[in-house]
Amino acid sequence: MSLSDENSGTARHVETSGSHYAAGVLPRTGGRLIGWLMVCGPPGQSTSGLVQAPGTSKSSESTMSRLLEQMGFIRRYRKPGSCETCHRVAPGARHTIIERRRGEITSLRRPAEHGIAGDDTDRGSGLAEMRDAFLFWEREWPALMERWKKETT
Repeated sequence: MSLSDENSGTARHVETSGSHYAAGVLPRTGGRLIGWLMVCGPPGQSTSGLVQAPGTSKSSESTMSRLLEQMGFIRRYRKPGSCETCHRVAPGARHTIIERRRGEITSLRRPAEHGIAGDDTDRGSGLAEMRDAFLFWEREWPALMERWKKETT
């Protein structure tokens, strides 16, 4: 499977993944690679497949696949009898990706708290609202994750 048809659902998914992750925790190429590995067929791709299908360079593929592996999103493996390295979405990667959002919530709350601490005017009310929203999500996150695990396993 390749991404030669830019209007296909797969191509749109890969591009959207790239844009989404580029706005957060990964370079765009890393987002495109994880997006591709989530939908490619057959599951798992050789290094050459990761270069060819999403249209990345070999050096970008190497750098991004190493980063994705370190983040727990993908796993490298070799097929029996083959010398070529292959990559697949790591078991639990979707959980790992979602769980990383928990840290983002905390990192967004902290600047609001710092702003409130140093503000003796009414301008802090918007910051207080932001802090309270993030505190709510931090408090509710563990229960949401537990429900999600029960529903998906």
